[in-house]
Amino acid sequence: MAHPLDGCRAKLERAAEHLAQLQPEYDEWFGDGSGIIETTEADERGPDSRLWLVSRCRRVLREPPARWGLIAGDAIQNTRAALDHLACRLVEQGGHVPDTRTSFPIWRDDPTVRTGTRQQFERSLRGMRGVDAEAIRALQPYQDPSSPHSAGLLTLQALSNLDKHRVILPTLMTFGESIPLATWSVTPTPDEVAIQVNRGTEIAPGAELARARTTSGRPEMGVHAGFEIRIAFKGVYHMVHLAELREIRSYVAGIVESFSLVLASSSQRVRICATGSVVEMTRAMEALRAHGQVRVEDPAQLASGGGNLEVVLQGVADETEARSIIQATIDAVSTRGGSFEIAGHQD
Repeated sequence: MAHPLDGCRAKLERAAEHLAQLQPEYDEWFGDGSGIIETTEADERGPDSRLWLVSRCRRVLREPPARWGLIAGDAIQNTRAALDHLACRLVEQGGHVPDTRTSFPIWRDDPTVRTGTRQQFERSLRGMRGVDAEAIRALQPYQDPSSPHSAGLLTLQALSNLDKHRVILPTLMTFGESIPLATWSVTPTPDEVAIQVNRGTEIAPGAELARARTTSGRPEMGVHAGFEIRIAFKGVYHMVHLAELREIRSYVAGIVESFSLVLASSSQRVRICATGSVVEMTRAMEALRAHGQVRVEDPAQLASGGGNLEVVLQGVADETEARSIIQATIDAVSTRGGSFEIAGHQD
């Protein structure tokens, strides 16, 4: 039997195929690294007035293929579409029909502070069950601006809009983040030489790649330098490397799969009204998670000694079987510290 998330998964699988296609094409293009850029070295005085030997890109001999931006754009659009497909499935799960405004919102700033943006945000979630809409709200970047996952969603949104509406994603070359493939022939010994490397720098004519100076004096230094080159795509906020695109796709896949039990056609949802100690309820929740997915309607209320839980069990025949499993699980771990009332089916 088809799963409601099969379309989302197909989109993410296609995105993975696109990203996997880029690596061998890059390896073939890069070869042994020769003939891509030409560097020049010259003495320059730094802000500290000391003399440095500076290596710069003199000119680019081979540009990366523009088609890489097309491939990356396809991966980005499939990844973004997986989230919008998820939103449509959640509306259907709520017993409604998705419309042209149904989508998975991604907001940098809190949309609830203004009437217009609040209506736009809520319109994208209309038709979803409250618990599912709340789960999507909790994933919004404005909820945790410092999180790398928030940054990933914002990057996905920006790149999707850029590729869809404005330009093919520009493909750039950058100076590698790892230790450069560079050899410095120096006098005196290398441990008496200070080296500064501009990792992550976009490689273009005139760009500084690295600089070196001796810790005392200025003996002659002969230099032959080679640098690790990586590809990146020019986004709205920063350059995005291939590894970051893979991480974003993986995170989106995690979001999609977090709803797999909720959307399973053979699942049963049962609501539990719980009161008692935090320890008691935590013990019950851990036991219930062994059988399925547990959602907390109001974490703050639960932490204060009461609240509602929704338990989703997959592969059970009907509500009666679901209630029986839940009751037996609670009975196995329950003590006098809490009480649990099974309220019934949620559909």
